[in-house]
Amino acid sequence: MKLSVCLLVKNEEEKMVRLLNNVKNIGDELILIDSGSTDLTKQIAKIVVPEIKMHSIIFDNDFSKLKNEGYSKSSGDWVLFVDADEIILEKYHSTIINIIENSDSDIIAFARRQWKDLGMNEEDRAPYPDWQLRLIRKKEGLYFKNRIHTTAVGYNKIIRTENVIIEHFNLAYMSEKDWEIKNKNYRELERLVKEGK
Repeated sequence: MKLSVCLLVKNEEEKMVRLLNNVKNIGDELILIDSGSTDLTKQIAKIVVPEIKMHSIIFDNDFSKLKNEGYSKSSGDWVLFVDADEIILEKYHSTIINIIENSDSDIIAFARRQWKDLGMNEEDRAPYPDWQLRLIRKKEGLYFKNRIHTTAVGYNKIIRTENVIIEHFNLAYMSEKDWEIKNKNYRELERLVKEGK
């Protein structure tokens, strides 16, 4: 079984080295879908992983399009999606390989933990788990829908497992003010989607 690791990024230069060093040895292929970076995101990616396959897409507030682009560009039997502010600890890498070699499901949901600092201080951990559909079998007719809260269509079944945990550091990279701005923008996007805009 061949595994593609797909990264969906935009202006993530401060996170790229940590991200790439974490995921570059998990799979057989590393795909980067960039939705308009104006910083050094793509240049850093090429330095850290010269063989990375990069594709650009215009982001029009539709996260399902980003996932579908990454899914279609991946050549593996399975695709693992990882965000720029996440890591999957090395102790879980072999578990991922075991899953793709033995699972009869099309989608695997991993548990995700939110952290407020990069040092993974247990006192600064948010409620757990936050289930994420991240390991997807390549299958004709399977695709993603919904502009914000993306979900998959055309699969046989989903299973959840806590045998692989995604560590999420979105709070660690942001000031309180930046977090408020991001949430405000997100709520505005949700409003536009509800209004059909």
